[in-house]
Amino acid sequence: MKDFTREIEPILNLNSDRSHAWDDRTRGRAPHKPFLLLSILDGIDQGWITDNRIELSRELIDTFFLYWNATMGTDKVTTIALPFFHMKSEPFWELKYREGEKEYTYSPSLGSLQSRVEYAILKPDLYRLMDMMWERNALRQLLAGHYFDDDTAGHVLKVASLNFEARQYAVLTANMAADPFIADHSKNVERKRKVQFKQVRETGFSITVRKNYENACAFCRSRVETPGGQTLVEGAHIIPWSESNNDDPRNGLSLCRSHHWMFDNMMITVRDDYTIRISSWLEKNRNRVEETLKLKNCKILLPVQEMFFPHRVALLHHNERFEVFHKKN
Repeated sequence: MKDFTREIEPILNLNSDRSHAWDDRTRGRAPHKPFLLLSILDGIDQGWITDNRIELSRELIDTFFLYWNATMGTDKVTTIALPFFHMKSEPFWELKYREGEKEYTYSPSLGSLQSRVEYAILKPDLYRLMDMMWERNALRQLLAGHYFDDDTAGHVLKVASLNFEARQYAVLTANMAADPFIADHSKNVERKRKVQFKQVRETGFSITVRKNYENACAFCRSRVETPGGQTLVEGAHIIPWSESNNDDPRNGLSLCRSHHWMFDNMMITVRDDYTIRISSWLEKNRNRVEETLKLKNCKILLPVQEMFFPHRVALLHHNERFEVFHKKN
């Protein structure tokens, strides 16, 4: 790395907030820009960044929040708009505005930034450095060690590893849809798993399923992002993974958190003609779910590609569990 001192120096001297809001974990500095740079390195690793034009893509936003939530926690609210915009103060970053749009004189929201800025341009010399595998890995180590204390740096590097493996697993799950659907994968998968693999598996499955539904809820069709860029929906298994070890995306639905909970708890199911069946229990006991009740017998939102439609075998399995549950209750 000593041959690249000139290119590296700016990323080791990032302009960042040094207020009391930040503690020893981040060496007393705001971690937004390091997380964004780490996310860009991951994007190059995984192939969704292929040149020095850095877009505010769903992948970049999700990766930024993977680092943020795992390191800073979900209670500390932020937005990727902060580092993406304020990185313009660094010599290696330039915002490219859409034709006819004026430059911001203030810190914009994420939605505003996406509407006015086409992409950011990373200095070509720095991008070429990031584009080389050995140098990219060294830069990741350097960023983690420079901007975080030892324990946090080790955690950040584990997040990077998890993210890489999760994206690889997402590709694997997507490829499952090309083969005949098998409901139960448990006999083909080792039962004892490490915690990290569980995180990889859950993250990778959710990435694939959410992407297939374009980050919308299959039931209420809500597509919501927080002001910071986090998405409302989650990847939900139709046949529980604990029973089937099945991460085939056809065994998944993209659901908002409320409908994910209702689906898992047999308050709502999907028939094999893709229409919604709602438990009569929701209409009783003073439940206040008027918007959900309106979905009764409506057809769910389906993926754009038919190959990713929820499989009828999986839906019938959930229907049977739904029937058994309500006969007992």
